[in-house]
Parts: sequence; structure tokens; C-alpha cells
Amino acid sequence: MNVQELLESKDIAYRPSGADFLVRCLNPEHDDKNPSMRIDSILGIFHCLSCGYKGNIFKLFDEPMNALAQKREALRRKVQEVRASSVGLSLPEGYTPYVGNWRDITPETYKHFRAFKSHLP
Repeated sequence: MNVQELLESKDIAYRPSGADFLVRCLNPEHDDKNPSMRIDSILGIFHCLSCGYKGNIFKLFDEPMNALAQKREALRRKVQEVRASSVGLSLPEGYTPYVGNWRDITPETYKHFRAFKSHLP
């Protein structure tokens, strides 16, 4: 079961918002008139931006979660984080560009398009 199916099975109104779902707070002590809780659409982690109530929707409703999808999404996010943090790094002095013949792409083609070289000034 994924997050969307769980929300639908519990008759919880939601609105997609980026990678999350926006819902009214699930905290019974918070009378939420406007949706103020974000639920991660893959992992099921929720957080109310008004009262601070947080947790995991699968644990809250004691439902099984799709562990494989969660692990895959966590890995994808980690790869994106590493990629984002490495943007703009300069290459070390004396680096050797790739000059092999991969998938029938010649080294001259790599040089022409400046592949594997810094495009920064």
C-alpha cells in the first residue's frame, strides 16, 4: 500500500503539492480548518506546519508500508543531494579527460563537445 492509497482508504482529503500531499492536520487536538500538514508521498512522513505534530502515516494507522519503494526513494534522494552538492566543483590540476571509445563515440567527439571538462570560467 502506498501513501495515496492509504489516504483514500481512510477518506482523508488531500491535495498534491510537489513531492508531498497537503492535508488537514491528523492531530486530534488540532482543529485544522485549512490544510497545514505535509505528507511525503513516498515515505509517509508527515509534519504539521501549524502545531508541529509529526510522525509516519503508516505507523499512525498501523498499516504495512512498501519498504522497497521507500528504500528506492531514499536512495534516489541521496543521489540527487550528492549531485546538487557537487555542482560547480573544479577538476583537479592535470586531470585526464576520458579518451576511450565508449558506445562508438570517438575521443574527438568528446573533445569537440568538451565532455568531462569544466565549463566554468
